[in-house]
Amino acid sequence: MRRVRILGLVLLLAYAGCAADGGQRGTGISSFAGNVVAVDRGGASSSGESTSGIIVTVEGTDLQTQTDGQGQFSLRGAFAGDTALRFTRAGDGLEARYSVNVPAGGTTTLRDVTLRVPSGEVAPTAVYVAFEGRVVGLDCAMDRLVCASVALPPDEMVDEDDTYVVELTDSSVHDNAGHALGCEVFAVGDTMRIDGAYLLDGAIGQADITKH
Repeated sequence: MRRVRILGLVLLLAYAGCAADGGQRGTGISSFAGNVVAVDRGGASSSGESTSGIIVTVEGTDLQTQTDGQGQFSLRGAFAGDTALRFTRAGDGLEARYSVNVPAGGTTTLRDVTLRVPSGEVAPTAVYVAFEGRVVGLDCAMDRLVCASVALPPDEMVDEDDTYVVELTDSSVHDNAGHALGCEVFAVGDTMRIDGAYLLDGAIGQADITKH
């Protein structure tokens, strides 16, 4: 899952205004969740194949689990940024891989996954993400914010892999009391809860956003 590129000089200037050399990165505990609904081997014989007992691994870590009888899985650990999930099953050649940019300390959910064995493709119907974010740039003319996870120290330099474009046009934006808000009330450094979906271009949209 690739994200849209940074939104131009105005955002880069905003990043520079809130960035400095930092110390050890604090990532918090991130989570993956999801459910596998089908294994597609490219033929009718794959119809109805079991989705249980599939090993799900976070690449580059020792985090691993297996799908249960309903194909569900969950993982928690210290991972963030560009992350890959690997799906394998001993004995039947199942192997597939999915890449996604994970907000530090957030939860990423892959909904109704089909594993396409010939190509190694992981095809969820939707990917949802929830995390506590801090504004590091904004473009209200385009109704967009750029956020980093609050699990990253505010004085740490953030790069493109640490940031997430959030589309406000198709999102519900409000304060803790439920009052509707627009982009103009946000400033660099503001924090919010973001609960939305990755769009086709990698931005986050269709979100419920609560400004703190």
